[in-house]
Order: sequence, then structure tokens, then C-alpha cells
Amino acid sequence: DIDVIFIGPTDLSHSYGAPGNPEHPDVQAAMQRIIDAVEGTDKILGTIVRDPAAAKKWQDRGVRYLTLTLETLLRSASRDFLAGVRS
Repeated sequence: DIDVIFIGPTDLSHSYGAPGNPEHPDVQAAMQRIIDAVEGTDKILGTIVRDPAAAKKWQDRGVRYLTLTLETLLRSASRDFLAGVRS
């Protein structure tokens, strides 16, 4: 059985002719169509996010499984660390 439907926004951006641009309107519309199709089923919907604002945006749309990359965590931690060192 399939438990999770996971949307890869960057992968999807390539399919819609906007490589590396998951914010492209066509990609966002496709993601919403997937969300609409999964809504009301017993499947868990997931995607990858880059920041807390994106996590909130997708959570508000019904996405329950959120992931992020190690690169995202390291970038954020590095910025915070450098800001502390420079202050």
C-alpha cells in the first residue's frame, strides 16, 4: 500500500519547463492540483520546504509530512552563528 504522496517541487519544476524554479505559477498550480486530488483520502501528503514560512504555507494547505535538507539547516545555523560572532 502507498501511505505517502510526496511532491518534489524542484523535480516538478523540471517537468513544467521551469527548472529549479518551484515557485513558478505552473508548478504551484500543479502542486495545488495534487493537494486537491489527495484531500479526503487516507494518504499523507508531503513536500520539502526551505524555511518556516514555506512550512506554514504548505501545512495550511493540508500537507502533513514536511522535510528539509541538511543544506537548509546548515545555511540557517551558519547565518545565526556568523551574526552572533559579528555582533
